[in-house]
Amino acid sequence: EISNLFGACLADQMIKILHSYPKQMILEIGAGSGQLAFDILTRLDNRGFVPDQYYILELSADLKDRQQRLLAKLPNNLLEKVTWLDSLPENLITGVILGNEVLDAMPCRRFRIQDEDIYEIGVTYTNQRLIEQDKLADEVIKDSVHKIEKELNRKFANGFISEIRPNYKNWFSAISASLVSGAIMFIDYGCSRGEYYSTDRSTGTLVCHYQNMAHYDPLYLPGLQDLS
Repeated sequence: EISNLFGACLADQMIKILHSYPKQMILEIGAGSGQLAFDILTRLDNRGFVPDQYYILELSADLKDRQQRLLAKLPNNLLEKVTWLDSLPENLITGVILGNEVLDAMPCRRFRIQDEDIYEIGVTYTNQRLIEQDKLADEVIKDSVHKIEKELNRKFANGFISEIRPNYKNWFSAISASLVSGAIMFIDYGCSRGEYYSTDRSTGTLVCHYQNMAHYDPLYLPGLQDLS
């Protein structure tokens, strides 16, 4: 949100995709403050290319309110194209599905290797405070971990901790099923699977942010800090 250049670059790329379709649609998943949608629509309008529909799939009532207040500043010819959704659209998309820093916000499940078995790291409440508690992993997590070990051609060492999203393929399949033709654009930080599950990351990649402080205790300020 430092400048509008990122949104302008995405809009320019979208034009190359959208012009191929008589019904030109954009679906943004998780629009945050709404600034990116604002910048994209403004750039498209400046280039004389207004889409037929700009959907925003937003589950947070607070963020939806922020988005609506910001996008209300758009000219009417742009604002009338915007529709908020709380689930994937019934009408299939021809155009672009966009997600900026959405993948990083998806929930994951943490696991630990202990005594050659796989445990899921959970949370329990005792003595008036939250603490971590391990339990034997279910078959979904076990199968996912074994698959990763097979792909990496190595076993995770005793004490190794990391994260996994067993159902991400189902999520991607649902997103893909909403697109008749066009492109899906996801922007986020990332690395290869080998780097992610490197022995150098033996305590996982979970990081907590509160104001200008970064730390590794997700139970320190529940509800106030960002988890990544």
